[in-house]
This record gives sequence, structure tokens and C-alpha cells, in this order.
Amino acid sequence: MKRLIILLLVFQASLVSAQNRSLTKSKMLEDFDQAVNHINTFAVHKDLNTIRLKIDYDKEYKKLRNKITEETTDCEFREIVGRVIGFVQDAHCSFMSSEYLALYGKYQKKINFKDDQTYEKVKYYETLCDKPQPNLNLPLVYREGKYFIYANFTYKGVDIKRNTEVTTYNGKNIGEYIKANYDKIGIIRWDAKLKNPYRESFYKNGEASFTLGFNDVKTPSLTFSLTDTVTFQTPKQRDIYFSSQSKKQVIYFKESKMLYIGIPFMDAELGESIVHDIDSNIANGNSFSKVVLDIRGNGGGDDNCYRTILQHLIAKSMPFSSTLKFKYNDAAIKFYAEDQKNIVVEKAELLNNSKYWTKEYEINKIEPDSNSINFTGNIYVLQDEFIFSSASNLSNLCLNTDQLISVGTTTDLVGGRQTEPLFIQLDNSGLVFRVEPLLDFSDVKTINDFSHNQVEVKITPTVEDYFIRSTYEGDIYGSEFLLTQDKLIKYVLNDKNKQQ
Repeated sequence: MKRLIILLLVFQASLVSAQNRSLTKSKMLEDFDQAVNHINTFAVHKDLNTIRLKIDYDKEYKKLRNKITEETTDCEFREIVGRVIGFVQDAHCSFMSSEYLALYGKYQKKINFKDDQTYEKVKYYETLCDKPQPNLNLPLVYREGKYFIYANFTYKGVDIKRNTEVTTYNGKNIGEYIKANYDKIGIIRWDAKLKNPYRESFYKNGEASFTLGFNDVKTPSLTFSLTDTVTFQTPKQRDIYFSSQSKKQVIYFKESKMLYIGIPFMDAELGESIVHDIDSNIANGNSFSKVVLDIRGNGGGDDNCYRTILQHLIAKSMPFSSTLKFKYNDAAIKFYAEDQKNIVVEKAELLNNSKYWTKEYEINKIEPDSNSINFTGNIYVLQDEFIFSSASNLSNLCLNTDQLISVGTTTDLVGGRQTEPLFIQLDNSGLVFRVEPLLDFSDVKTINDFSHNQVEVKITPTVEDYFIRSTYEGDIYGSEFLLTQDKLIKYVLNDKNKQQ
């Protein structure tokens, strides 16, 4: 009887394994090669990170390909393809969820599937393979090559204090650990000054149980589990991260004659709504000496959002220049040249002389709309390290125009202008991912210039700033906090240059 039970369990395990292995090895290899070919053809960040992060893609992709065997399950295969994508180190190179694709797939620029695709295979992999996100969320901030705890917390009876430095991960230097796991840890931020990759959540994609070293004599190290949580000694109210703004806000500060506009994300309709609110303030007799566009935590969206707002504010044309390039190959030219003539091959010296071509865009200025309020004073753009995509485009625009002044801190991500990513569906598995094909070469003289998201007035938040913003019980984008504790707003209020 015991032997029968054992045989039954073995049979059941074999059946489950077979059910979770819908593709043969050869079909998986075909999809793997298709994914790599798509990345090689379009992914400009791969060329950049060959130099910047010193990733040997041929070597790493060969190692991943060799992991595919006759026993590889569907979930293992999706993980392997995910690691292929992860090595590109660009947030616009990623899998997309079935929910996203069902809503927006018909609008995407795609290479090999139809607008009416239903994405059953993508949903299949999500149902079978998706795992819960780690519970553990440590209050870490990176500053000048070091990681610090920004809020006192307790874990398994041990107290860890604010400003404690985290020195090691499983006994290893954190930077070296990140370098050895570029396919799992992303998207990497780059400390150009120290030539150091970093990411505050580096521990979340590693071992389920790990040990952190501290510069604390009382607690030199502590072992954590990703399934656990920590107890904040001062209750945490929010994460300082992407989407930190919960809502659109247009606030008029009468005493300083400052119009504050909070933009939580970039959406064309949101831009139109903000224009309506600006006009309402004008109708109420309010006049502005300063305008603030707060994009902290803004993960991007549609450039038309901020363009609509600026068109309604400015009094004269706001020109900008840019040099935007695609990889030089037939596929990239087919999908992105459109009506452009005289495509010329160029060698990008900073990128190992890889072949590129320059895209000619007609939109190179922002014009006032017919109902503009003709504001000529300073427009301050407040940014933090948690802006991306379209939001970073607005940040970059500040560097090209005198009226816009960026205030805050850099993202340490690769920024600059982008275009619509190109989607592909792998032929056998049905997995769908996208690739950003455009790289902004504007004013690029060194490899670090590709970051782009520099600020004109740099105000880097301290460990204490993170603590205050994460534990403040009110709204950190509300008028009281802005006026009494927000360093960026204090700068704007005290700035006396170029007032209307």
C-alpha cells in the first residue's frame, strides 16, 4: 500500500509537471532566439549598457539559453525570457500584463500581432506563474555610495535606528552584488560620479532569506525574510516612490501670488482639466507672479498633458532642440522612418561605433494657444528621483528654455525623449513584451550624458527629509506641508530672479 501511494504521488507530480510544460525545448529555443533578435534589432539601451554597465550580452544570453532543457517548465521559461529583457535595463523594455494589453493593445505599435488580439496565452502565464510581491519593505535611501535607513523600525525584537548604514548583502559589497545580478535587479540607477550602480530595493529579487550588515556595533548584522514585515516605530503613512501624488491639485497661494499645480501623472484629459482650473483662478481675479508644476512621483504618460498646460501659460514660442536616433537596420527604418527621406547611417562613437540614424521630428517648439494667459514669469518644475518617461521629458525641456526652471534632484536613470515602444508577441509561447527603440543624443558628449535628467537647481533630500515625508500624517502635497516643510517650495518662494 505504501509503495502504491508513493507511485501515485510520483505520477501526480509528473502529471502536474507535464501540464506546466506546454512547449517543447525546440519551441522554447525558437522563442528565446526571437526575443533576443528583437532586442538586438531595436533596443538602444542594450548598446548603452554594454558600455555603461559593462554587460557582456552575448555571454549572458548564451548562459540563459543553455538553461532551456527538455524539463524546462512554462514558468521557468517565462522567467528566462524575463531575464533576457531585464538585462536591457530599461523600464520601457518589459513584459506587459494581459489587462494592459486588453485595454491598450490595439493602440500600440506592434510588429507581429493584430489589434483584436485577445492575449489568452499572456493570461495563462500570469495565472500559472505570478508570485506575490515580497512583504518586506525596508526604508532605504542611497546617498553618495552608501545605503542608509531613513526611519526607525523593529524587526523580530531588534531595533534599527534612522541613519544606520547598510554595508553588505550576505557579506558582499552591495554594488558588486547588483553588478552580478543585472538580469534580476532593475531598473538600475547610475551614480555617475562614483561609477556605481544602485537600487534601494536591491534585496527584493534575491534570496528569500538574507543577511544585511550594518555599521552598528550593537547590531552588526541581521537576517531578514522577504515574507516578513518590519514595524515602523513612527507609523509610516506612505512610500516615497512613484505615484506619491494621489490627485491633481491647482492651489492659489494669495500671499505669495504663487499658482501651484500638482500633476500626478501625464494624461491629455488631465492637462485639459488643469487648464480649466487655471482659467477659474483668472476668473476669480487671481494674478500670478510664479507658477509651480509639481511632477514629483510622476511616472509619465502622454506628452500632450504638459504641452497643453504650457501652451495655456506661456506668452511666446518655446523652442527646443533635440537629436534623436534609432538603430540603423531595415526593421527600425521600416517602423520608424515613415516619410523621412535620405536616411544616413551614422556611427555612434560612444557606443562602440554602433550604427544609428537620426530621426527628423517636426515638433520642435511649444506655441501659446489662442487663449493663453500670457504668463511671462518663472515656471518652476519640481522633480524628484521618481519621475519617468513623459515626466522626464518635461524635466529635460527645462534645460532648453529660460522660462522653465527645474528644481529638485536627478533620477540617475537614462532619460531624454522617447518614442512609442515596439511590441512583439513570441510565436510559440504568446508572451508579449515591448522595447524602447529611441535614444536621445541631445547634448551628449560623454556616456553619462545619456541620463539627461539633470536639474538646474539641485536640492537633494536628506535621510531626515525621507523620514518626514514618509511619516507625515497629513498630505505632503497639501498647502500646509508645502508652505511649512517643503524645501523645494521654500526655494521657489525665496527666488527673486526674473519675476513677472
